[in-house]
Amino acid sequence: MRRSGAHILTFAACCALTAAATAQSPQRRPQRDIVLTITAPAGRGSLSVDVSGGTPGALFVTLVALEPRTFPHGPLFGLELPMEEILTQWTLGPPFIGVFDARGRASWGGATGLPAGMRVYAVTLESPDMPFLPRASTPVVYVVP
Repeated sequence: MRRSGAHILTFAACCALTAAATAQSPQRRPQRDIVLTITAPAGRGSLSVDVSGGTPGALFVTLVALEPRTFPHGPLFGLELPMEEILTQWTLGPPFIGVFDARGRASWGGATGLPAGMRVYAVTLESPDMPFLPRASTPVVYVVP
């Protein structure tokens, strides 16, 4: 059985190009951790979301669950959400998705009249520089006062 050297040559060329691109890529600044903070600035029954540590101008999505399921060990960076819920939150747009400002921050402070004791489970993901995985905040749980 005779083997063609074309596959080996293609593989070697691919690896050489990848190594050259990696060696020539600009040094990336160390990234800060993405921090998701949920508070109650308007008092009882309110909710405000602040995210910091993002890359300025990067797209982000904050995913929210109202059931704990396997929190904080869920498959989606600590949450366990059905695909339908992820797509619904994505298509609703703000406050679930947005772009970090020039300081790498985003905030939304607009829910009032929420029932006391309601639990909100959330995580923020930043859009990756391909082909890397997204950066994510630590998953948080917030109990509405």
